[in-house]
Amino acid sequence: MNYHNGFVRRALVGQVFSHFNYLSWRSIFVVEALILGIVVVCTYLVFRSMLFGTLNERRFSAFLLAAPAFLPHLAYMGGEMDNFLYMALLAGAFCLMRLRSNTGLLAVTLFSALGLVLHEGFLLMFYPLVLVLIIELIHQRRLKPAAVGIHLAVIASCFLSILHFGKMKGLEAEWVSRAQARTDMPIERTVFVALHNSLGEQVHFALTHYTISLVARVALTLLMCIPYEVVLWRLLISVIEGRGYSIGLQRTVCCLFLVPLLLIPLGHDAMRWIAALCINISLYMLFLYQTDNRHGEGSGGMRALLANWNAAPAGMATFLYLSVLGPWGLAGNRLFANLANLLAR
Repeated sequence: MNYHNGFVRRALVGQVFSHFNYLSWRSIFVVEALILGIVVVCTYLVFRSMLFGTLNERRFSAFLLAAPAFLPHLAYMGGEMDNFLYMALLAGAFCLMRLRSNTGLLAVTLFSALGLVLHEGFLLMFYPLVLVLIIELIHQRRLKPAAVGIHLAVIASCFLSILHFGKMKGLEAEWVSRAQARTDMPIERTVFVALHNSLGEQVHFALTHYTISLVARVALTLLMCIPYEVVLWRLLISVIEGRGYSIGLQRTVCCLFLVPLLLIPLGHDAMRWIAALCINISLYMLFLYQTDNRHGEGSGGMRALLANWNAAPAGMATFLYLSVLGPWGLAGNRLFANLANLLAR
């Protein structure tokens, strides 16, 4: 997908690679591997102080970054847009929390707009974290409400403009045919169908994919990851309660983190949206710890939380459990389908 026939949503990456007349599956695999490598390097650069900090900090960051919902998920979704969306989020959130000013707000506005151009689903997948971080800075009186209002207006305008002007022109079969002519990799028609559908058609299209077997695999995956889910959620609640928010604001923050689940009836990758929720929570805690530790604001609370988590048997037990579970976990319910296919041979 590219812009050769006018603006189309989700086509930015395709436009960049449109200068190559032919892309073999081997070259696509190399590109995906390089992109994942960039994701890992960027994550290292942003959180290197924790990755090479005290033993407690290393354990904490390892739990959040290496959990099944994080980098393994991004590796598994190499052929999707998630890696690009994650990098847009990481860059914007880093600028916002590093500068903690209207300049940082401008930067996160630009990176969020880039994420929306990459994939309009960024609004529900990763933008909730941006809102939560803005709430934190407003609570610290670092941002002016007027500037935040302008930011929200720009993001809303960008999102609505992309939906209105980014409609796919022509038939879905024509796009698939043109795409297949440029590669020896089989073309997945789903993205073209999704772009061609109306909202009602897309909801119906997505829900038809939630067969009983798929729902069962998702449920089994979530059951396997209950220790991770419980520890992550309890950490989040402890952090939110320690920020000094009002009860209403605490509930608002929790609801914002649950926003990616609204994508479940719109797209059939249920575990993808659940993983986005967990990625947002993990980044939230990492950015808050780094910011508090750097500026000395509330660092005692975050440090106490970190010490308590490392001292509790549940913390290390959960980390060991995730190590045994492996990289699939929360990100890969298809593992069960692959095992079933293997056993059936």
